Amino acid sequence: MEKGYIDLHLRLSRPRETPFREWGWSRGALMTTMGGGDGLSSAPSEQRTSDAVGRRKGEGGSVENTGPPPLGQPGLVRGTEIVPSTRGQLKETLARMGGRAGVLAVRCGPVEVTRAAAEDSRVDFLSSPGPLDHIVVRSARENHVAIEFPLHTLIHTRGTGRSNYLKAMGRNLMLARKYGAATLLTTQAREPLDLRAPRDAEAMGQVLGMSPEEARRSLTETPAAILQRRGL
Repeated sequence: MEKGYIDLHLRLSRPRETPFREWGWSRGALMTTMGGGDGLSSAPSEQRTSDAVGRRKGEGGSVENTGPPPLGQPGLVRGTEIVPSTRGQLKETLARMGGRAGVLAVRCGPVEVTRAAAEDSRVDFLSSPGPLDHIVVRSARENHVAIEFPLHTLIHTRGTGRSNYLKAMGRNLMLARKYGAATLLTTQAREPLDLRAPRDAEAMGQVLGMSPEEARRSLTETPAAILQRRGL
């Protein structure tokens, strides 16, 4: 399995002009947002081309991709973040997408949506979570769904918002440890200035409460396993 550092949640507006590999990353996923029941609702102009086509081969299996080379940068692949407002909307969107999502995330929202996402093995990770409960985290572990710890929020919030974020991530980390759920550190970088070198990202993971080993695993082994399962 790949040993390099991987950021599975990039939102770069000009990916061709952002040589993320020079920062020390080996792979990355450029995410497009899809509203539940809608088409692609927000994406960089460079990203609005055909998604890589895939097909999952059973639970925990791999995905065959036959799409175009990803975005002209070695190591950069496509991903989709679904933002559903209801459980039914989530299921409908997943069914309609089939295997065409690349890396697939579901943004946490209403409790019923977050629980449904955690119960669905087609989902790679739960994105932008607030405080999660034990039901969600246990389901995520059982269905191989990772839990995201985004550094963008840590970087760009101050005061009470930052304090509340740290508390929420601390709770999520405690539950992930208790139930053995996979954790995923991402930058959610929008612009080049949002990027951080992998070692800096590791250090920021420790600010969220991770041990050095947990932070490193969240930037290497967990995202590598997702890409391997997807065949990317």
